[in-house]
Amino acid sequence: MRKPQTIYLWTTLAWLTGVAAHLIHWVLSSLSAPPMGEVYTQTLAFQGISFILLKLPCWLLGLLGLLILEFAVFGRVRPEMRYADKDDHHAPSPHPPRIQDPAGF
Repeated sequence: MRKPQTIYLWTTLAWLTGVAAHLIHWVLSSLSAPPMGEVYTQTLAFQGISFILLKLPCWLLGLLGLLILEFAVFGRVRPEMRYADKDDHHAPSPHPPRIQDPAGF
């Protein structure tokens, strides 16, 4: 099984790709429409701002939901895998270390 951080990274990169593709489609479909009386609606800045206000919140909620789901599935470390990445492969003792009495007893 891969590390959860790797899965989160690939999910975020796929999300960014989807957002970029949707933004490009949004701008191109808006700019290819017949011109209207309001010239400012045909600018890239207006289209970008309208995308950020209207579409990006839905994308962010989708990413948040997906990452929460992935964390619930992949984020928990199984006890047998907890120390698999360590070089010594020894689990720490469940007992606290003994403290030596300064008097030597």
